[in-house]
Amino acid sequence: MTRRLPLSEIHTIHLDATSQEPLYRQLYSAIRQAILSGRFPSKVRLPSSRQFADTLAIARNTVTAAYDQLVDEGFIERRPGSGSFVAETQPDTFIHVDSIPKRAPAIAQKSPLSQRGKRMAAPLRHRATGTPKPFVPGLPDLGELPIERWSRLMAKHWRLATPSMLAYGNTGGLPALRHSISAYLNACRAVNCQPKQVIVVAGAQQALDLTCRLLLDDGDPAWIEEPGYGGARGALINSGAKLIPVPLDAEGLDLTRGKALCSRPKLIYITPSHQYPTGRTMSLRRRLALLEMARETGAWIIEDDYDSEYRYSGKPLAALQGLDQSNRVLYIGTFSKVLFPSLRMGYLVVPPALTEAFLGARGYTDTQPPVVIQAALAELMDSGHFLSHIRRMRALYASRQQLMIGLLRQHLHPWLFAEPPLAGMQLAAEAIVPMDDVAISRRAERMGLHLPPLSTYYSGTPQTRGFVLGYAGFREEELRRGVEALASLLACN
Repeated sequence: MTRRLPLSEIHTIHLDATSQEPLYRQLYSAIRQAILSGRFPSKVRLPSSRQFADTLAIARNTVTAAYDQLVDEGFIERRPGSGSFVAETQPDTFIHVDSIPKRAPAIAQKSPLSQRGKRMAAPLRHRATGTPKPFVPGLPDLGELPIERWSRLMAKHWRLATPSMLAYGNTGGLPALRHSISAYLNACRAVNCQPKQVIVVAGAQQALDLTCRLLLDDGDPAWIEEPGYGGARGALINSGAKLIPVPLDAEGLDLTRGKALCSRPKLIYITPSHQYPTGRTMSLRRRLALLEMARETGAWIIEDDYDSEYRYSGKPLAALQGLDQSNRVLYIGTFSKVLFPSLRMGYLVVPPALTEAFLGARGYTDTQPPVVIQAALAELMDSGHFLSHIRRMRALYASRQQLMIGLLRQHLHPWLFAEPPLAGMQLAAEAIVPMDDVAISRRAERMGLHLPPLSTYYSGTPQTRGFVLGYAGFREEELRRGVEALASLLACN
């Protein structure tokens, strides 16, 4: 005799019409849980969708949708001419859900990660996601993108895509894009390179990770700027390097202090054109001294030229790599600042002697970014529209920098001071009164402001507090409202 589920069991199901979760999903979850707990036993016949709907005073299609989902997942089965039944054998994925112990045995509580994995699992501080909030550093104005031209280029290269473009390509990147990047760097940044030295990567962070892993062994000493970029710090730590935080002076990285801390570093990471986060520029004298030291000691130099396109006064500075006569500099650049971050495209220029090794290692981590996107980017660069966009953005960001400096002086002078930087998309606003910049940053986040605290850019004891304030990606009204909100927050601190 067929067992039927009593309608009284249906009355135990409670649905919330005010919930954002659809009713059919609520009903599906309730029936599934009843089956797993044994309240709806196996092989029992369920009420028809009409009976179920009438009992709960809901639409019949709500019950039908829930039943369909349960059938698809194997919780119930339909028998033609007989109705719907709880399946005799439940899906393995869920059958033991309720039997999982609340506390895992002691052995299971140990982290499954390696020591390197634990280091790598730490999130990158200050990484902003979702809708942009003032004052996210390094964010371009996404509303000023040449989006129509970019869309046309993407559509064109998808139409013209050849089988070779849809297959696995060269690990160094699309040859056309490598030529375009090489020509651009030679002409605009005085970088001395051939296309074969250019490796296209999925953003500057991948270039950092690849370089650190190839050039460093566990325990190798690496100089890093103090304060400095957290992404570089993370890449070095993850590669097993021993960090040597080297303070800055008016000319950039203080070589005298660095040599006193570690006279023979294996690698030196720098942002000489626009130091991050302070905005200082390394002098020519200091650049030449650094190159001479690298030649004498055999140290490698990573030059991160992350936003060098945006220099607002004085002559453009040549890249450190172009001054290097000993092939000790690896040069990193990105399209995230000049186009848009989600493009995930950057480049690494390596010395000729390292090219084959880097290309080989690149193939083990990632083949290459999407080739069609690379083709569209190459045409954007070759057509002249890329440089035109940079020139337009340079003028726009220069005006926003002036506005930001004026707003700081007008509204924030009791608490913060910022030296107008010569370049970049953000500025460092240093505290002139004691403050807990980390606590203020947390409160600001709840107000819709993104304020990376200056103190967290230090590897050791913070020497300065304050905030890194991005201005490039925000219009005048947003900057005004953001500064006024920050002033109100600091006044209450």
